Amino acid sequence: MVKLLQFLDRDFASGEPPKAFKTFHLIFLFSFLVFAIVLSIILYKSRSEKVTRLVVGLSWMVLVVVEIFKQIYATGHIDKNGKVYWTYEGAAYAIPLVLCSMPLYFIPMYLISWNKKVRKVLLDFICVYNLYGGAFVMMIYPGDVFTKNIFISFHTMIFHGTMLFIGIFLLWTQRVKMSFRTILNTFIILCMLWIVAIVGNEFFYQLHKAKKINVLVDILNISHRRPNPFAATIAQIVPGVKDWMVTAFYPLFTLMVCYTIFTVFWAAWLLIPNMIEKAWKKDRKIALQLASKKRREKLIAETFYATPAELLNTNQ
Repeated sequence: MVKLLQFLDRDFASGEPPKAFKTFHLIFLFSFLVFAIVLSIILYKSRSEKVTRLVVGLSWMVLVVVEIFKQIYATGHIDKNGKVYWTYEGAAYAIPLVLCSMPLYFIPMYLISWNKKVRKVLLDFICVYNLYGGAFVMMIYPGDVFTKNIFISFHTMIFHGTMLFIGIFLLWTQRVKMSFRTILNTFIILCMLWIVAIVGNEFFYQLHKAKKINVLVDILNISHRRPNPFAATIAQIVPGVKDWMVTAFYPLFTLMVCYTIFTVFWAAWLLIPNMIEKAWKKDRKIALQLASKKRREKLIAETFYATPAELLNTNQ
């Protein structure tokens, strides 16, 4: 464990963190974008929920693995005698109850749920929320996520890149669609999260005040008992924003940002799948022309529709 902690604690040789939209950042950004687009093309016509669960489940495993290493890095310390001890003191940022940690909990809820309606609500939220968190960090405001520590910089790119991939895949394969129901489902869960955060943050504040816990937990970083990092960022754009405003209007504010990003990717989907559809139809037409009669029948049966011309050719 000592060697692992020493390995995770290594810094970049330059002693400087990577720069936003430079080589390190762009390699991860384009890698995840290309992977999301390619897999969306391959699975574009598949509507199997087993495939959806498999892709989302494997992505969740990636999130869990990199998050486990982050917890080891943040809480593991080596004392003067070379022994390892664990504490969140000085590492409250690593407690996995922040905004981007939510997929760690909601994805398994989706995977184990047997109720179809519940799964639909959860999948809508997973798509919108992952697209929001992933795109915001990977494409909009990555400036403050890099550190001189190699592992943390890799962690943030892999974690948020995977979130971006999940959101793009679910949207561009139309497992989640732009609709009022999707908006409503997302808003309902956001409101539930907001209530849990308000109550939970007050609960942890009282425990910390009574000195029963050493670290003040801040669920979603919207505690009304401490300075709000979101308020400081927003105040740079909209002067006069107070901490309590972000806490009070968190569900509405988050929903607006979520759906601004969601709409942009949905607009991109309107263009890209047209190209995907044309390529898919062209490949299918060539396959039908080259196939034997039995093979043509199988190809048609495996797809969602058959044109009259294809049926005529099959019967010849």
